[in-house]
Amino acid sequence: MTKISTHNIISFTHPKLSKGCSPYQQDKRLFKKKHYTNLLEKKVPLLIEKHVRAEQTDLVQSCFFNGIFNYDDISNGCIYYDLNNNELSGDALVQAKESDDFDLNTYSVDLEIEVWFFVTHWLAYQLQAKGEAILENDYGCWWGLSYCGNLKNHPILQSIAQKN
Repeated sequence: MTKISTHNIISFTHPKLSKGCSPYQQDKRLFKKKHYTNLLEKKVPLLIEKHVRAEQTDLVQSCFFNGIFNYDDISNGCIYYDLNNNELSGDALVQAKESDDFDLNTYSVDLEIEVWFFVTHWLAYQLQAKGEAILENDYGCWWGLSYCGNLKNHPILQSIAQKN
């Protein structure tokens, strides 16, 4: 009977992985990486299918034009800057808003939203927390985008899909 040395198995390494892993451990790590990527590729379309109802740019613009919607109902609809032209976001923006001289030390630029998507309240909350422009009123929630690209590749949706 031939004895198999475990030293030969352990010393084999895959070029993409760390040294000293057995072939089984390497296959397991590669599988996890591929599985994670494939899982995320599946989760984003499912998120879109479940929570993005329809693209309604013409409807939303018509409602703004006719006074049915109010621009004040848009949260995160502008970008704030300090007087040195540094963009304020996250904790810095919260801190700036709490100061008494916020209006004197900052200015804002409205986003030019090109596309509006009708979304569920759950997704609107997630997007709003990430700083995305959200229109919310008695009629529902819309997500405003300043560009019209493939939603499956949108980094914010990938981030939300990854968390949930």
